[in-house]
Amino acid sequence: MTPTSYQTIFEITQKGFTWWFAFAGFIPGIVGLALLYWRKRHEASGRIKYLSYFFPAFTLIWLFGVTIPMWRGYERVNAAYRSGNFSIVEGPVEDFRPMPPQGHTCESFRVQTATFCYGDNIISAGFNNDTQHGGPIRAEMQVRIAYVGDNILRIEAM
Repeated sequence: MTPTSYQTIFEITQKGFTWWFAFAGFIPGIVGLALLYWRKRHEASGRIKYLSYFFPAFTLIWLFGVTIPMWRGYERVNAAYRSGNFSIVEGPVEDFRPMPPQGHTCESFRVQTATFCYGDNIISAGFNNDTQHGGPIRAEMQVRIAYVGDNILRIEAM
């Protein structure tokens, strides 16, 4: 009888920061700056004046309220993985609830006492690839998962 070994199917070091989401809030800022530039050269209505200030203000709020906290969370999770400061759970995937076709909830499962909830529609520093988008998790699968809080850092499967 040959011993079975785990194969790594996800590792946090393979996943980069979610730049597209972080920078989405900068689009209104660019529009606002364009409106400011346009407004200086043309007669502008009150709505244009309002938007030319609102959009850049929104971008600053996005930067400090979304982008910076996302980056700090991403760095915190990666630092925990690099330093080995995470929990590990091992066993079969139980109570697996795949992402429904509508995609309006999270996919979830349990291994021993640890429950995980994730989805492609959820911005996360860790694993978030649900089965509707080709994710690898299946019911009764034998796994070993490294995690910090809600973030899955590594998934190994037999």
